[in-house]
Amino acid sequence: MSSNWASSPSGAVMKDKEKSLGEKEKDILRRYKMASHFEIPSGKGLFGQLQWVAFTYVCFIAYGHPDMKQLWAALRLEEEGDDSGWKEFVCGMTDRLHNVQVVGGLLLATSALFLTTVPPSPATIDYTHHGSYICIVSAFGLLIGSIICAVAAVLMLSQASAFQLRTSSQVWYRNRTCVYGTTIALAGPTFSAAPATILLAFGVHSKLNILNCFLTHGP
Repeated sequence: MSSNWASSPSGAVMKDKEKSLGEKEKDILRRYKMASHFEIPSGKGLFGQLQWVAFTYVCFIAYGHPDMKQLWAALRLEEEGDDSGWKEFVCGMTDRLHNVQVVGGLLLATSALFLTTVPPSPATIDYTHHGSYICIVSAFGLLIGSIICAVAAVLMLSQASAFQLRTSSQVWYRNRTCVYGTTIALAGPTFSAAPATILLAFGVHSKLNILNCFLTHGP
């Protein structure tokens, strides 16, 4: 790992415990230069712009921020003996993952209901056709994966300390490829739940015959 993980530069001031967390993070970011692979891509050229969009989007889904400054500051604060930034980071991450678990669980129950029951009124809505079943089964599988990934991520974050994450960063955040891989893994539950929702909607509504129902049974 680069020297960015080394101890504080000479002449760095001691952290002020009276500062707010936001002020502490700003002070850390001013005193410690982020590793190059933690920074947002420059966005130069077409490929650079695509990298910038992909990086900011994945970071926003995974961390709730369009960059990795909060994670970097939390790790460096913990190195100086202040774990408030890490606790705040973990709290935000677990809250988002718990929300994904709740939504995923509701959608999973809904998809299981459609897979194991017959439509009450096939003339109005019929989700037993081949195409509908493929969409619903695909959504069911994606939702199971989303919930499993979310639970695993919550367990990992709740048990890991900032020190453990920082020491293992030589593997997780060693270079740009590892940063992308780790961030995508943390964003995986959301990435799975989003297309599952779309597939479930298509599976249920692909055979809607509401217009025909109104034309046939209307006044």
